[in-house]
Amino acid sequence: MADRYIIATGGTGAMCARAFLYLLAAGCGDTMDTYHILLVDKDKHSDAGTACENLLEEYNSLRAQLTDAQSFHMPKVELEKWNFTDAVIDEYVCRTGRQAQDLSSLNLKNLLNPENDSMKALLMDTLYTRDEMQVDLENGFYGHPNVGAAVFDYIRDRFLSQRTIDREGSEKINQFMTDLHNSLRSQPTFVYLFGSLFGGTGASVFPNVVSALRSIRGETPGDNWGETRLVLGGTMVMPYFRLPDCPADSIERLESVVPNDSKFAEQTREALRYYAESHLLQQMMNLMLVGTKQLDVTSELYARGGDQCQHFHMVLQIAAATALRFFRGELGGMQNQYPAGQSVTPAGKLLLWKVQPDKGGSKNGWSTLTVSELGLEKEYRKMDQFLRFSMIVVYYLQNKFSKETASLRDEIEVLGTMKQMRDQNGSPLQLYKGRISTQDINTYYKEPIGKASAFCKKFLQYYFDVAMSGYDWSKYHDKQSVPVQRGGSQTVSCKKYSVLPAVSSQAMEETFLSRRWVDIVNLAQLHRILEVMHPNEVEKTTTLNQIMTFMPLDTERHLVQEVNFPHNIGQIYVDHVLDSLDLVRKRFGGVKNDGVHFSQIYDKIYHYCDIANR
Repeated sequence: MADRYIIATGGTGAMCARAFLYLLAAGCGDTMDTYHILLVDKDKHSDAGTACENLLEEYNSLRAQLTDAQSFHMPKVELEKWNFTDAVIDEYVCRTGRQAQDLSSLNLKNLLNPENDSMKALLMDTLYTRDEMQVDLENGFYGHPNVGAAVFDYIRDRFLSQRTIDREGSEKINQFMTDLHNSLRSQPTFVYLFGSLFGGTGASVFPNVVSALRSIRGETPGDNWGETRLVLGGTMVMPYFRLPDCPADSIERLESVVPNDSKFAEQTREALRYYAESHLLQQMMNLMLVGTKQLDVTSELYARGGDQCQHFHMVLQIAAATALRFFRGELGGMQNQYPAGQSVTPAGKLLLWKVQPDKGGSKNGWSTLTVSELGLEKEYRKMDQFLRFSMIVVYYLQNKFSKETASLRDEIEVLGTMKQMRDQNGSPLQLYKGRISTQDINTYYKEPIGKASAFCKKFLQYYFDVAMSGYDWSKYHDKQSVPVQRGGSQTVSCKKYSVLPAVSSQAMEETFLSRRWVDIVNLAQLHRILEVMHPNEVEKTTTLNQIMTFMPLDTERHLVQEVNFPHNIGQIYVDHVLDSLDLVRKRFGGVKNDGVHFSQIYDKIYHYCDIANR
């Protein structure tokens, strides 16, 4: 049982953190460990950070429902957010005594040179362009890491402090750093970093965060925990995506400092050169670089700062898997345990995970990569199991509990498990004439199952996204131009998205999957289920065989996987979950077994979905 720490910087880091949560849910982590995640972003209202928070809420709801499960458990995860916006304003107010409510007046020039010192101004003119010194920093650094690095250095001490004073004079507690210090006090502690090499926040702060963590001091003079007890690794995400075309009439086109994927390669080279010169590798146990030669369009529309409609990619899946292997001591021959008090010697290893198919000859011209070629068999076996679990939860269990609340009191799952339900104080629910109230039905059945289903539905989409790596997502939806009001009377063109109609399996493969990277599921069928089919139709007609058995695009390859789930999803649930738990009706009412915990239902689903048992 150990505490593991993750610092995810920027939007890419938050995407990696979400991929990490999906792997934990699938059973790829250590169920006895506690994972602490810190989201570091300039954008206070980052959609990537908000999505991660929402996902964790649904993760925790599903985890709470597994308390009495026999074999299906999910690790504990604690998440904190730390944003530059609040930290910069708090630091500015504390340093200058001036008031500031937002960053609109705190550009780089005013921040670093509030007194307009002529010598500082000359230096800043040398280091930064006029646009970089004056750009609005409210939503991020827009692909300019030199700006972000300066801002992070301005509030570096706040990042490390367990307690800080805000602009109102009140004390703030940094729970992540408090927990990290408590862990370092007693043992070597593993910390893993996620960030991008080519963007704004991640590229800006990654080396700064490493340097800051190494400077953590103990409680006695000369005790440097950052050097002696910190086991530090990370994944830097190299360029793997490009932005969709920016509409000529969009507001973004008018801005002077915007993300520019044509500069990604140059920014990456400069970052790597700086990392080498600053001896970053010598400060880390492991540093993994993950990227692609071909940049894929992973967003459905051009956007910055706010909602980017970003889809997951194989690169993010590999980053998450790498973090788990680091925590298990499986990267680069790294030792798993370090005696307390012994200095941790950095390995300085640079690992590069190649995820670009070779169409030249070594792969015989194949346009896809299999799981075995990626070296992810362990992770994908568990993900396959959780995929099948998610299908049953979303398209049977959630569909069943979407009915009118009062009618759910007579469902077998309620009748068989209500005696084991506990209220928030841990006491048995108070029943009236042996029946559970409609309010308790909502609280202890309908709402939790809804959140579990929401997590599982997102997992299905995540799985689909990863399998579609290489696809141009800007072509995924039909686009129709519609007027929209922005900024008073100004009217600009906006895009309205409508889901593509159902397509045949052959058409799906020909149009969507010509550059598919990994053979893991029948993507044509999964696409149909995610986008088109009604839950009732899925429940009654879809078998897990349809999802997990398929012909690969490369005709030279054999079937990647064969499975044998003979029933549709509804039959699987009834025959192999309810019946196996004796949750069947008595002749004169009630059920044969009313001693079942609801977690046992999830446990049975999960166990049945193990491919080893098919």
